[in-house]
Amino acid sequence: MITLIGVLWLGDFITLPSRGEREDMEHTMVTSGIRYKGSFRRDFNDLNDLQLQAAERIGIRPLESREALDPVLGKLREVTSNDRIQIDPLTHSVPYLVPKAHDLLNEIGRRFVARLKDKGLPLYRPIVTSITRTRQDVKRLQRGNVNATDHSTHLYATTFDISWRRYKKVDPDEPRVLSPDELKHVLAIVLSDLRADGRCYIKHEIKQACFHITTRP
Repeated sequence: MITLIGVLWLGDFITLPSRGEREDMEHTMVTSGIRYKGSFRRDFNDLNDLQLQAAERIGIRPLESREALDPVLGKLREVTSNDRIQIDPLTHSVPYLVPKAHDLLNEIGRRFVARLKDKGLPLYRPIVTSITRTRQDVKRLQRGNVNATDHSTHLYATTFDISWRRYKKVDPDEPRVLSPDELKHVLAIVLSDLRADGRCYIKHEIKQACFHITTRP
């Protein structure tokens, strides 16, 4: 006996749903009820000169290459994926930050997950897409990104980028899903609170689809 589950009848033909269609049928889109009341563009518009001043005050001296990283590792903390944040594969940066920036990043992740948990929503982690760069990394990046600047705050181990378009689901088997737009509002509220507390400067990047965040002194 052959049992067909989720069979679709189309005229004289019988077709089975595709894998993607079956996955969609197994998931339920939900809304968070959390909305950021401000403007992403206006509220997160701390320009590079302002962020650079902060980075120069509390960061390391920019490194020419990754070979120069070893002598300063004692001043930095390694950034790794955990139950609060997810680190993307890093192609043009290395996973190290000054302690204050390391703590800020983990606090962002902690608050983000806590807001979802408090609402009984499916859990996600923010994805970090870029961290600390050497001057050599910046030059490599400029070959494919004309907006990359020689005076990047990423050079000082004080700055990281968090995607507002992608998030890592904690439990892949959880049938409920939140859209990236819903999660962006949650992230924006967390970042707005920390910015208001004087802990960071933030730029909402459109082309790179990220929040560019620099730790303040």
